Amino acid sequence: MAIKNILLIGGLGEIGLKIIENLKKKFNLYVFDNKNLKNFNIKGVKFIKGNCLELKDLKKLPKNLDATIFLIGKKGGPESLKIKNDKNYFKYNCET
Repeated sequence: MAIKNILLIGGLGEIGLKIIENLKKKFNLYVFDNKNLKNFNIKGVKFIKGNCLELKDLKKLPKNLDATIFLIGKKGGPESLKIKNDKNYFKYNCET
């Protein structure tokens, strides 16, 4: 089976936009992200606004997907290096 429909979860970050740029001509792309983009208009790419921790938002996702690329995670930075914050980062990244 050839891959035709790809979902990018959290696809509007730096990596996601690079993936979109490289795959939009070859595949049907769906981008699921919680960013508020009123002017999202990339030809051949459908934007779905939502939060992956909300069941009502997950119901918006298309059913005919061939592949999913998961790009969500709580970013690091100086706060992620503090041992007192480890549970927060671990919990969020595992839940999503």
